[in-house]
Amino acid sequence: MLRIVLEEAPQKLTRRDIFEEWPDDFPKPCLATLWLWLKSAVAAELVQVEGTGMKSDPFRYWVAAALARWRENPLYELFESSRASLRCRLCRCARRTARRRADSAATTRE
Repeated sequence: MLRIVLEEAPQKLTRRDIFEEWPDDFPKPCLATLWLWLKSAVAAELVQVEGTGMKSDPFRYWVAAALARWRENPLYELFESSRASLRCRLCRCARRTARRRADSAATTRE
């Protein structure tokens, strides 16, 4: 499932992003387990990683197939250079945003 989340990602993801993007149809691993899976995948060179792991520069993970897809977008390089220089997230992942909107709508109806 980790590979699928990373392949479908709209950008490089932090561990927290991966956790948030985990499909509801599958049991979510705890963050410690996810960390071990990511560490193993990086060691096996199945997943790429960048960052220092510090709060201001968290580890970001991706797979080569997703990177090739992102590079087809002419704005990708601009996005990456902006994110790197600002050291912040420039966009939220679609699934998390949709989930928050749904939660907000449910709260409003109650």
